[in-house]
Amino acid sequence: MPKTDRFLDLALDVARPIAAAAEPAVAGSRWRTRTYLGESTYGTDVFAGSAGPVILFGSLFGATQEARYRDIAESGALWIESQTRGALTAPKRDLSLYHGVAGQGMTFLNLYEQTQRERWLDLSQTRAKALRNVSYSAEDVLAGAAGAGIFLIRLYQATEDPTVLDLASAAADHLFNEAIVNDDGWHWRWHRRSGTFDGIGFAHGAAGIAYFLAELSRYTDDVRAREAVLGAMQWIDVHAVTGPAWGRWPGDSQPPRVQWCHGAAGIGLFAIRAYAALGDRVLRDLALRAAEATHAAGDIRANPSQCHGLAGNAELFLEIHHTLDDTRWVERSVAFADAATAYRQEGVNGVCWQGDESGNDSPDFMMGSAGLAHFFLRLARGTDFEMPLMARSVRHMSQ
Repeated sequence: MPKTDRFLDLALDVARPIAAAAEPAVAGSRWRTRTYLGESTYGTDVFAGSAGPVILFGSLFGATQEARYRDIAESGALWIESQTRGALTAPKRDLSLYHGVAGQGMTFLNLYEQTQRERWLDLSQTRAKALRNVSYSAEDVLAGAAGAGIFLIRLYQATEDPTVLDLASAAADHLFNEAIVNDDGWHWRWHRRSGTFDGIGFAHGAAGIAYFLAELSRYTDDVRAREAVLGAMQWIDVHAVTGPAWGRWPGDSQPPRVQWCHGAAGIGLFAIRAYAALGDRVLRDLALRAAEATHAAGDIRANPSQCHGLAGNAELFLEIHHTLDDTRWVERSVAFADAATAYRQEGVNGVCWQGDESGNDSPDFMMGSAGLAHFFLRLARGTDFEMPLMARSVRHMSQ
């Protein structure tokens, strides 16, 4: 990893305008962010709300031990808790990782990991309890059982509480029941407003679902988990096109994506983490092919974000480096990080960093600047920081 604080300085540079944008509110502070559709909001969610800055500043406290960063993170967390506690028992509450209960739990858990303050672990465990005896309405990482399961795995890693692992297994049972299994492998439906599709990628498809099942396989003896992971890998590989590249679903009329949510970057992330969990070299080979395609695409979406841009794509390179101890991939992550610095802008109100598209300076995690800052922090501090919305990883497998 780089032996310089250059990337810590960049993380702090991105963080300064985010800190300045925090607004006092009842019980804490919040940030005005932009939804996926570009609407202004005060959201509590991880994807496009105030949870992203909370995760970032908690990690900055972990890196620097400067109390001001902890204070910013905790103030934001208090606001999120105040806004969401009433929804924990609502009949139709959102259970998901990127928008709902599981995401709140993961935000508090990240804060506990950095501060070791029990109140945040308690709030995370309260969110886990809200996932008891639930009926999942979707399967994917972004909105369904797989995303909730990822939170539960990470909480189990922190607590070794068997009841939490039972909840993760219940989420997996839903996925096993909803799986479509045929000669091509395993996959799941993705329900959109425009119709129902067979999702391929990490956010909405087989890659993300199988990632959760791979992590679960480390802690249970349910043979279905390994079978599903390898079956999903087979199905994903069957539907690759030259490159390799992947559409959002088989037969997608739009060009293949190369990004975290859809396409090679997210599929490679699934494959390298599943290789770390299962040790199957076919998964490693898929990860490397997807990573080569991601590297070759470069700044294909012309933005530095986690969901669609340089930061999210380079996270794959970091995970391959951490898993295989191959310095070529950290060098490539540094090159993508350097390319991301082109999106720093000097305006009349000071420095801002572009998010997913020109004119977007939202401080959220996935399409705004908080996720970019966290990526810079991971470069600066090596293996000290995990991807905050995934389980804790296995490091340094044999090549």
